[in-house]
Amino acid sequence: MTTLTTLMASVLLILVLYGALGWLARLPIALRAVLATSLSLLAYFLFTVGRWPGLDVVAIHISVLVAIGLLLGMFTHYQRHRVARLHWGPKILIGFFVLLAMINSFLLYISTWGLPPALAHYMLPGGGKVNSGFSGVVTHGEDAAKAVSSELSRSHSAAQLGWHIQTQGLQESAQRQQRVTLKVLDRTGLPVSGLQAALQLTRPGAAHSEAKVSFISEGLGQYTTLLEFPSSGRWLVDLYLSQHTRVVYRESREVTVP
Repeated sequence: MTTLTTLMASVLLILVLYGALGWLARLPIALRAVLATSLSLLAYFLFTVGRWPGLDVVAIHISVLVAIGLLLGMFTHYQRHRVARLHWGPKILIGFFVLLAMINSFLLYISTWGLPPALAHYMLPGGGKVNSGFSGVVTHGEDAAKAVSSELSRSHSAAQLGWHIQTQGLQESAQRQQRVTLKVLDRTGLPVSGLQAALQLTRPGAAHSEAKVSFISEGLGQYTTLLEFPSSGRWLVDLYLSQHTRVVYRESREVTVP
């Protein structure tokens, strides 16, 4: 279940509870708002047991539900004690917070899952295949901090190796099918053999890769492969070099296929 779904469900629950407590129990306005907010938060916390979404997502739910409870109490108070119609000032404040909650929810959905395909098809290049400008080299998630640390350690290890890596066939503008050649030399200029080299193709903003090809060793530190892009558009091409089943080098490039 997505964050946007749980957020909308929690808002609907607080509205139902607030109305039910007023219609059935005839509770005071302030008590209704507090109880409806507390019970909605309790229901959400119980839902997250065993499926923790992250502290940032929980904080968004807490802030939105508390704001909704406060706005419900204010609106009911004005409606019950009004002499004339509700002033335009409180209306603007209520509308602003509701709109802000909707925008934040939508941005949170995009940051987690990307643009919905129907919107991406009209708003982004590549017919909706591209979901953002650059997705980075570490997948977003609860273990992102550990992954960043691992990525930095890997880059540091590659720098310590002192290898000179020459790549041909991965220009910014590439053909749908082309040959990629890789030459790896150590710090003394001698060829590095026995490596496992591979290319991984991913759309910018996508969580999973769409293709992966391996290099064939031709001796003397030279490796080659025939790279074929599944379709046109922008691609992130990740080069992996492994030694003894351990990735020792990684390089990411952005390539555009006409």
